[in-house]
Amino acid sequence: MKLAPDQQKAIWPIIGFRTQGDFGPYTTYRSHRGPTIFFLSTSPKRPFTRRQLARQNVMRLAARAWHGLTPPQRAAWCTACRGAQACITGPALFFYYFSRRDTAPVVTLAAHAGVTLFFPPPCP
Repeated sequence: MKLAPDQQKAIWPIIGFRTQGDFGPYTTYRSHRGPTIFFLSTSPKRPFTRRQLARQNVMRLAARAWHGLTPPQRAAWCTACRGAQACITGPALFFYYFSRRDTAPVVTLAAHAGVTLFFPPPCP
């Protein structure tokens, strides 16, 4: 059964989904007044800059590196965040490290949590 766009907008909060970001043909966000706002997604008016493309590539490489970790290695990154009671997730901490190669805060969190993390080698 295909729902009309207005019906689609109304059904997500009812079934318990909190959508945010791009979701199908819509971009959604949660208003500070409470309701979820839906609007049709649009494409950028200008092409991406070289700096944006470079940043996207770093994130793409970080995602590949994250998925290349073994499950115990991924679990260690998540445990480092939980054990240190940091307000960051394991994947977000990994992406931070991967994009900046700043080991000091990552090593500190891991030490507080009592875990050893695997640091992937730099990409070419």
